[in-house]
Amino acid sequence: MYKIAVVDDDLIVREIIKNALESKGWQVSVFENGEQFLNVLDTGDNFDLLFLDLIMPGINGFTLLEKMTSMNRKIPTVVLTGLNREESVVMAHNHGAKSYLVKPVKPAEIIEKAEEILG
Repeated sequence: MYKIAVVDDDLIVREIIKNALESKGWQVSVFENGEQFLNVLDTGDNFDLLFLDLIMPGINGFTLLEKMTSMNRKIPTVVLTGLNREESVVMAHNHGAKSYLVKPVKPAEIIEKAEEILG
């Protein structure tokens, strides 16, 4: 069973992603900010996949990707963004993201992207 994390400050987005992924039988943990997620990573917990919002208060998605790199935590990451500007996508890839989805996201897109990354 895959273990997937969702880090997004928007409750509705977290629930849409959680429900879509749980429909596949996968274990999903949701976090409303980067600090909560980092605290869980600090305990040694690990995930097979991360869905990560780029724009959040506090620790944003770019900073979270940098911190994960410095912690040597390599979790395949799909960034979620309302920013479809090319520079944001390139910056996310440069910070270690594997792929991205532009909000709003549909459950079928979420499942398709997760299956693509997880193989």
